[in-house]
Amino acid sequence: GVILCSGKGTRSLLKDQEYLSRLRLNPSKQYIGAQCSGSLILGALGLLNGVRVTAYPPVINELQSYGAKLVSESLVVHDKIATASSCLAGQYLSQWMIESLADADIARTVMTTVAPL
Repeated sequence: GVILCSGKGTRSLLKDQEYLSRLRLNPSKQYIGAQCSGSLILGALGLLNGVRVTAYPPVINELQSYGAKLVSESLVVHDKIATASSCLAGQYLSQWMIESLADADIARTVMTTVAPL
């Protein structure tokens, strides 16, 4: 599985064709997650056209320019692609990835070790 994180560096990566070509993401063979502006990289790779996604408000217009269908949810899963709306939704993305690659019991166990007290 692959998780693309957010941050101000994502905008420059959108224009870096060498970087984008090295990713070689394939949602038919991989679980792919993206958090907030990390979803822009999926858009730049052409993986979000017509796909339901979520994101933090500052990146919504950019995601729509890639043909993404924005929804207001913490986590949105479309086949093997999942998007999390913000840094605070990263735990949902992590749990989805663990469940997808292992199982729900393992995911619950792992998530209890990082739950805020």
